[in-house]
Amino acid sequence: MYRQKLILTLFLLATLFVACNSNDEEIAITETYPVELSISFPEKETDFQYSGWDDNKRVVALRTDTRYADKLILTQSDGQTFLAVSEKEITEYTEFAFLYPTSASTVSTSDTLTQMLYMNNQDGTLDGLADLDYTWGTYTYDEDEEDYASTSVMTPLMSFCKFQFTEMGCPIERISQVIITSPTDSLHVVGKLNLMDGSITSQNRGSVVVRNTQGLAGEVYVAFSPTETSLHFTISTLDGKSYEAVLPEVVKFEAGETFVYTDIPCSVLKPARIGNYYYDDGTWSDALTENKKCVGVVYALNDANGNLDKNLSESGHGRVVALQDCAEQVAWCITGEDIEGLENQTILRDTMYVGSLPYWKGTSDSFFSDDAQEQLGGVEINPATGGISAWYSVGALSDFDGQANTSQILSSTGTYYASTYSKDYGQGMYGWYLPSAGELALLWTLHRSGFICNETHEVFEDFDEFGYWTSTEYDEGNVWYINFWSGMITKNSKASAYCVRSVIQF
Repeated sequence: MYRQKLILTLFLLATLFVACNSNDEEIAITETYPVELSISFPEKETDFQYSGWDDNKRVVALRTDTRYADKLILTQSDGQTFLAVSEKEITEYTEFAFLYPTSASTVSTSDTLTQMLYMNNQDGTLDGLADLDYTWGTYTYDEDEEDYASTSVMTPLMSFCKFQFTEMGCPIERISQVIITSPTDSLHVVGKLNLMDGSITSQNRGSVVVRNTQGLAGEVYVAFSPTETSLHFTISTLDGKSYEAVLPEVVKFEAGETFVYTDIPCSVLKPARIGNYYYDDGTWSDALTENKKCVGVVYALNDANGNLDKNLSESGHGRVVALQDCAEQVAWCITGEDIEGLENQTILRDTMYVGSLPYWKGTSDSFFSDDAQEQLGGVEINPATGGISAWYSVGALSDFDGQANTSQILSSTGTYYASTYSKDYGQGMYGWYLPSAGELALLWTLHRSGFICNETHEVFEDFDEFGYWTSTEYDEGNVWYINFWSGMITKNSKASAYCVRSVIQF
């Protein structure tokens, strides 16, 4: 049988489903097209074998012979055999591209002929690499072809590394975070995969961040998009210690290759404090370091889980405000839409929907507004340390989740100018976002008190005396913003135009 050598067994088994009306005059017909494919995955080296390579493997199959790539999920049935059922006819010269894992394809039904590959949010474990084991392959069905291969071979797209960090020859334990930067170039953190030819172009460059709240014991596994570079590491542990290390030699990370680096010596970093300068290599310092690129100023401290902790005076984790605005007077978005998954905050506190933040002018009990009902007197910082002394626990001002807000906003279908500008800020670091109402109110307080401003940090550009967007939503048509001339915080239409200042976490 000439079909026996087909790489892709595509056959048409039309199944008729008859649905009659009361008069038996209408018939509904649905045709399905079973698809069977034999796929060969690349072998992994012993140091990088784990259960995630093979367990519950599913492959995305996308047609590339049309403008939009109709999507199928091929499920592993036995060995290298994968099966799916298509609702669209498979004909001669139908072209397919295959992508693994299925999580790399983010659209549920169809997509254009590119897919986004993300290198961030790794957990540093061997099993965690399964989510970034991006592989790709193609096949064209041609029933006139006589010489068929037995399998469709998947091509690896990523390189994998194992790093072992040490202090005075001893492995560093309980690693909670590693920020990886390149002294010579920015690393690829988001790549755009062309399904037609398997090529990857970089969409975003910056820092690769590995986080693990359970703590890693010395060894950290990381996936990289192929590149040629040297590496700098900033390492934080669950017990609050911080280190930095450098891989001085230039390494060429090639797709499908694995690399192992043991006994990487690390030097101790002083814990970060509010007001520290923050650099594009993921480090910080009290005084400005001239031979490093400063990208922001530390304005709050986090615990190891990324939660803002007002009781900390120093930490290996924190939040940074950018040195300058990334956008001036842009709309939050043009059309009104209640962002799914984003909690609406309709009050500042009690029943207040507008309020005046402390105006300072040397004291924390002065306000732009003379109306006592509008004065937000429960928002205070320690003028000596910059830490929070008092803050509201309910309402919009209690929202310090700007990172999650921005992620949720950008996962929606509309065009969100303020969040997009904030995310794309760059400066050699990846992960900038639009601050929440609580974060921006804290920045107002630090700025107006003189704790973070051009006078104390000469590289810092002061906030404009205009309105600034937050990522805290009021309702489908409005968002909270802060006027940086008066300190008034209120809701306003998403179509209004205000400034954007990005923040980032480390």
